[in-house]
Amino acid sequence: IKPPDYKGLTLKLNVKAEQYVKVGSALLFDKSNPEILITSPVSGIVRTVNRGERRKILEVIIESDGKNTPEEYDGINRSSLTSELIIDHLLKTGLWPNIIQRPFGIVADPKSKPRAIFISCFDSSPLAPDLSYIVEQDKESFVSGLEIIRQLTAGKVYLGIDANKPELFESIAGVEKHYFSGPHPA
Repeated sequence: IKPPDYKGLTLKLNVKAEQYVKVGSALLFDKSNPEILITSPVSGIVRTVNRGERRKILEVIIESDGKNTPEEYDGINRSSLTSELIIDHLLKTGLWPNIIQRPFGIVADPKSKPRAIFISCFDSSPLAPDLSYIVEQDKESFVSGLEIIRQLTAGKVYLGIDANKPELFESIAGVEKHYFSGPHPA
């Protein structure tokens, strides 16, 4: 885990070297907003915490045990979801730092309600993975996720779609679609 990748957060360590962590265990938290967590992607032992100038955390290295034992979270009843429950769950599971606020490219503030949500379903950069292939593997979960995300805004949810491969996303309802094509950066 590399804390400098999370723009707008001042991260503090929540674990020590040689401590065992599970998938989803809180490794780091934001100093000014402690409910924003960075969680472990694997289970194993925290081997090293590399620091730079003024003891700034540069990376947390975890040696995987190969088991990927997950943290246990309370289940959520999808029929009774509210935006507060969704945000709370995203914060607890460490998924919130993946929500980026524009135009500054920083981690979004969980206390502010977005006017709209933009989801990019393609990446035009060289050697980027084909996101339509990834979504195709479990389209049902992607559509369910969109239904949940829609509850976080009073505005619209926009999908940015590759104009050369729009077929997979055409049948998705309840979102506004925009098509992009051309060389990087499209």
